[in-house]
Amino acid sequence: MNIEGIKKLAYWTWRRLPVQFELSDITSVAMVGALQAGDGLEKIAAKRAIIDHLRKENQGSRSNGKISLTTLWWNRQEHQSCEPYYISEETRLRLIRAVDTLSTQEMAVINGLFWEEKTSREIARELGKDESRVSQIKHAALAKLRYEMEAA
Repeated sequence: MNIEGIKKLAYWTWRRLPVQFELSDITSVAMVGALQAGDGLEKIAAKRAIIDHLRKENQGSRSNGKISLTTLWWNRQEHQSCEPYYISEETRLRLIRAVDTLSTQEMAVINGLFWEEKTSREIARELGKDESRVSQIKHAALAKLRYEMEAA
């Protein structure tokens, strides 16, 4: 397990949170999530653990001054000067439910491509798959997300 990578992830997330969150809490949650993962998917598990923790602590509502999980995870550090992109509460909930339907492997591919901006080759190497399989997983995951968003 890459402990320094998990600590960086926790710190990067914590910087975008309201002041009531402690870095040590976010780091602990991320470490526990990473420890429970297997197959080199510690970073994905750590992110999911942080999201689950924030949901429990905050419920993600902007209306009462608390954070929006969608804003937290889609507002990237290098684009902090950009206006945040807000979506309706209904769409946000549909998106969360849709993402929760993804398997760990699908989440790893989507996260790697769209969050971490890795190449298919890098993701394939991490998952022990070939690039064509990563492409198939990506297309299946995106189709699943589209279906879940339209069906909800």
